[in-house]
Amino acid sequence: MQNYLIFLFLGKKVALEKRIGRPVLNYHQTDSTNLEAWRLIRRGKASEGMVIVAGSQSTGRGQAGAHWESEPEKNLLLSVVLAPHFLPPEQQFQLSKAVSLALHDAVREFLPGKTVHIKWPNDLYVGHSKVAGILIENAIAGSRLEHAIAGIGLNVNQRTFAKDLPNPTSLALEAGHEFDLMVCLELLLEKLDRRYKALRREDTRVLDKAYLEHLWGYRREMEYLSDDRPFKASIEGLDPYGRLMLRDTTGKEKAYDMKEVRLVSP
Repeated sequence: MQNYLIFLFLGKKVALEKRIGRPVLNYHQTDSTNLEAWRLIRRGKASEGMVIVAGSQSTGRGQAGAHWESEPEKNLLLSVVLAPHFLPPEQQFQLSKAVSLALHDAVREFLPGKTVHIKWPNDLYVGHSKVAGILIENAIAGSRLEHAIAGIGLNVNQRTFAKDLPNPTSLALEAGHEFDLMVCLELLLEKLDRRYKALRREDTRVLDKAYLEHLWGYRREMEYLSDDRPFKASIEGLDPYGRLMLRDTTGKEKAYDMKEVRLVSP
């Protein structure tokens, strides 16, 4: 049976309206914070805004089923339970934008002066190195999003990584000093709460504009790979389903989903 502690972040009067981070469940170890979140939902033990944090994961996952490597007690590994009933299922990528931007907001504050990008759909890069990833899983009931779990892995104090990882980095590597994990967590939850509130207000134009401003390759020619065929193209935007709109050198524009295209070298 897993042991956990419950933390409630209490602050000024405005914090009483906080949605994300009430409560925070802190596990020393779990298989996956996303899997634990789904278990709590199935048992009726989860509420919107609950956050599950783990010191380590045995089966942490990234996009497309990739394993997420993390040295125990060095990084932030967390999942946020959300109930975005206000979003139609076909607009679920708006949630991905909000979470990506919140993570971007936090990392820029941790690393002032550094160049921070969102790599579509929702990886976070400092310069040419990956510092964080997001895995969002949705449960759809009828015509609405019943539940969403936003899993986040942020490299904080880890300094060495497996050699087969292409280009990892961490806040400590970029800043040259270690960070207090609890301080990092509190700031990240604050940014998540702010972006999620904006999404609830249907402030999607602001989210759309900010996401494109920070998107790696937006209106910049770069090399992509699709069906093992390399080609140069620039990102012109996203379609309503979150697919990447690429314009190639002939002027042809096409929408790609996550499994259809990848950036050759960010």
